Amino acid sequence: MFRAAVDHSGQIPGRHPQTVGSARPLKGEEYGLRDYEAVLLRFEAGDSDKADRYPVLLKAKTGQADFALPSSTQYGESRERAAAVARFLDFPLVDASTDHESVVAADRVDATFQERLRAGDNRREDEVRPLRMHSQVRESGSAVEIVLPGPGFRPRNLIGLAVSVGLLIYVVPQLLQFFRQTQTPEAVQIVFFGVAVLFFVLVPLRGVINNVALAARGRTVVTSSAEGIAIAVHGAWRVETTRIPAADILGLDYGTADAALQSAQQFAAQRSAHAGRMPSSTNQTGAAPRWVAVLRRLVKSKGSS
Repeated sequence: MFRAAVDHSGQIPGRHPQTVGSARPLKGEEYGLRDYEAVLLRFEAGDSDKADRYPVLLKAKTGQADFALPSSTQYGESRERAAAVARFLDFPLVDASTDHESVVAADRVDATFQERLRAGDNRREDEVRPLRMHSQVRESGSAVEIVLPGPGFRPRNLIGLAVSVGLLIYVVPQLLQFFRQTQTPEAVQIVFFGVAVLFFVLVPLRGVINNVALAARGRTVVTSSAEGIAIAVHGAWRVETTRIPAADILGLDYGTADAALQSAQQFAAQRSAHAGRMPSSTNQTGAAPRWVAVLRRLVKSKGSS
């Protein structure tokens, strides 16, 4: 059993400089823990007016409303608060902040992903290897290396250079005729054409060279080992490496269009159940409309995290 104080004056309970000593109506409400079964961590996407949030709630049993707890805009902070509540109440922690919901027992909420794997948790069925898989997977005795190819070179990258050079070739004869008619000094002509070549040829050519170098060298190398994960992004001329220690990894997740659609359907069904409405026949059967299946092919995967 726990209590929550509600301030009916519209303010947070507590003292205010202008109302010291005054009494405001407060109402205490009691909630039975038997009506709740887990600590829930969700994700709420923001918009132009508000940031993304990670709400923490006590997940109610069927027919009850979830009880909201203090949350944060940072996943790490909300995850720590949810873990603390789960330990205290001996409730499992349900992480629904991604498309794949995970459940962790109260005594395992502080364990790292590596520790849970060793204990036999987080076992998932092997995913089917894509038929047109472009990445390469290399396994060794102590690490796994995944090489993700770069964007490659596209012919449309030459359009800017072709347009600039073509425009310069078209304008040069007319400019030469104009300079001869006006008897412009040769030094001025050389400077003018030098600046023109710089902006219309050399600058676009530099972009093409960068694209060629990126196509030849660009790739992302993900190395996973007992020490953690290293992500090396190879650009055209430099390499940026990010290292994540194994102790900081809580889990691995991947996102697909199918998983996002299924997650949205489940969330809508839960909201309908809490509101006392019966789910539609589409939600009951799990079948998506035909037009959704067509649009789903255009949605790119979010990858793994």
